[in-house]
Amino acid sequence: MVKITGGRFKGCSILTPDGDSTRPTQAKIRQALFNSIQFQIPDSRVLDLFSGSGAIGFEALSRGATWADFYDSDTKAINALNANQKLLGVEDESHIYTKSIESLLRPPGASHETASLSPTRTQYDFIFADPPYGLGWEIKLLEGFPWKTLLKEGGMFILEWSDRVLELPETLGVLTKTREQEYGDSVLTHYKRDLG
Repeated sequence: MVKITGGRFKGCSILTPDGDSTRPTQAKIRQALFNSIQFQIPDSRVLDLFSGSGAIGFEALSRGATWADFYDSDTKAINALNANQKLLGVEDESHIYTKSIESLLRPPGASHETASLSPTRTQYDFIFADPPYGLGWEIKLLEGFPWKTLLKEGGMFILEWSDRVLELPETLGVLTKTREQEYGDSVLTHYKRDLG
């Protein structure tokens, strides 16, 4: 179990998926993450990719986000997400999608504008991703995710990753890196979508 670190659900414990197929974001990293965006989270819409327990999305709701969408395809993660959604009573503030992240990536050679939309047909103020380490998801997301479709102008993409031989680009398409901080073996990188 992990605990929500701030907001209306502070101190509440939520379930984590059984087994080792997911890796919950450490409390100290979540706290550092939300401290860095605390004034932008209220009234925001967020998308939590590779959700696992949903700790990031539920933390965002706790701290004032108005809506959270969760994406994961792992059965144990979906079970934990459903249980945590009910435990916190946020069924009317969130939705859980049993979908692989690949379903959101644009096909090679396709433009961002023609990439598949999410079922919500919405844009998000924040998109969070904590993919499995060491599988190349960082570049797959940066290059293939439909940023123009799903991330608002001025919106933020925040990625947790760990790869000692990889250096993420300063800019890529409509995204510009604004912050990067190491926490032990993990790195939090913030990208902002350009205006216009």
